[in-house]
Amino acid sequence: MIYLSPGMQKHGRGSELLASAEQWLRNMRSDITIIRAEVLADNQPSHRLFLAVDYARDSTSYFKKVLQYD
Repeated sequence: MIYLSPGMQKHGRGSELLASAEQWLRNMRSDITIIRAEVLADNQPSHRLFLAVDYARDSTSYFKKVLQYD
């Protein structure tokens, strides 16, 4: 889950948190190969965030294959 404190939206923090979570998964949980994110239907900023960072949309769910780097 990504939650931002009131007033912290629109500062790019959501994308920073998401990128950090993906990096942690690559480093610490290489067994996880797909991330599933559930977004409330009316949460347009979150929908834009996941689309902007290459998640595939399936209704209100987004999926992304976690790539392993050497």
